[in-house]
Amino acid sequence: MGVGLKMLALQETKISEPTCNVMEPRTAYCEINNRDVRVDGNLSSVFVVSSQKENMLATGNSSCTIRPYARKDDQSAISIIRKWSVKQVRTSNHQESIPQCTRNHSVPSMLFSIGGYTLNQYHDFADVLIPLYITSQKYNGEVQFLITDKRTWWIQKFQEILKGLSKYELIDIDKGLEQIHCFPSLTVGLKTSRKEMTFDPSKYSYSMKDFREFLRTTYSLKRANAIRIRDKDHQHKKPWILIISRNRTRSFTNTGEITQMARDLGYKVRVAEADMNVSKFANVVNSCDVMMGVHGAGLTNILFLPKNAIFIQIIPVGSNIYRLDHAVFADPDSIGKQGWKAYKSIYLNKQNVKLNVTRFKPTLLKALELLHQ
Repeated sequence: MGVGLKMLALQETKISEPTCNVMEPRTAYCEINNRDVRVDGNLSSVFVVSSQKENMLATGNSSCTIRPYARKDDQSAISIIRKWSVKQVRTSNHQESIPQCTRNHSVPSMLFSIGGYTLNQYHDFADVLIPLYITSQKYNGEVQFLITDKRTWWIQKFQEILKGLSKYELIDIDKGLEQIHCFPSLTVGLKTSRKEMTFDPSKYSYSMKDFREFLRTTYSLKRANAIRIRDKDHQHKKPWILIISRNRTRSFTNTGEITQMARDLGYKVRVAEADMNVSKFANVVNSCDVMMGVHGAGLTNILFLPKNAIFIQIIPVGSNIYRLDHAVFADPDSIGKQGWKAYKSIYLNKQNVKLNVTRFKPTLLKALELLHQ
C-alpha cells in the first residue's frame, strides 16, 4: 500500500502558482507552469483556469498587464508594444466567462513582441534575441513561440535563430482568427539581465560564450579562433581586417586612405556594410581577425567574430563641427534635456568621420601585436 501511494505521488504533476514579475528594471514577465492556460489573440488576453482562488502578485491581484518586450524602462519603445492581460479565472465562478479551447498544444509556449526598436540590429539582439535565448534555453527547442506585433521581414531576417530555438512554426497570435490556443505552460514576456547584451551569472547557468557558440552553430561559422601569427602554420599569413562602412550617417569619409594604410601594415582588407542577409554577413565577419567601424548598430556584428579577434570602435565627437567649449562637449546633459531628436541629430546623425590615419596607425600596429600573442 505504501509503495503504491509513493508511486502515485511520483506520477503527480506538480502544480505551481503563476508568477508575474513586474519588478525587474528592464522587463516584466509572467510564468505559468503546469496549468490550463488559454490564449485569446483577439482580446490580447491570457486566461489561467483554476479551481480555486489564487493570486499571481504579492500585491494580492489575480490579474496583471504585460507589454512583452524587454525594454519597459523606455517609454518611446514600450508605448507601441501591444498590451496583454493575464487573468486567473475560476471554474467554480459561473459569472466569469471562460473561453473554450479550439486548438490544444502539448508543449510549453512563450509569448513575446518583435516590435519596439527592432528596426535596429543592436536592439534586435539586446531587446529580443538574447532575452529569447535566455528564456527559451531550458526547453531545448520543445517550445511554441507566439509572436505579437509581427514584422514579417524581421522573422525572415532572423529565421535561422528562431528555428534554432524552437522546433515549431511561429504563430502570429495577434491574428487570432477566433481561435483559443491552449497550453500546459506559458511565459508572457522575456527574461533578461540588468545590463544590456549580458548574461547575469547569478541568475543563469549559460553565458555570452554559450550564446556565441549557438550563433556559430546556427550560421555554420567556420572559424572558432582568430589567427595567431606566432604559430608556425600562420607565420606567413596576413590577418584580415573588416572595415564596417555606412552609406548614411557616421561613415568614414576617407575609407580609401584607411584601406591603403592597413594594407601597408600587412593586413588583407575587406570593406562591407552590414547586410540584411544576416547569415551571409555573419560569415564575412567570422572570416576576419580585426573589425573596426564608427559607433553604430552595425557593430553588433562583433558577436560573429572568432575568439580572440580584435574589435576597434571609433566614437565620433564632432570636434570638426563644434568648439571644444560648446555644450556638446562641456554639458552633454543639456543636449539630452532637449529630447531624443536633438540628441540624435547632434551625436549620431551629424557625425561622419575623417580618420587621421597617421594618428590611427599605432592602433592597427597594436592589433597586430595582440594577434602575435
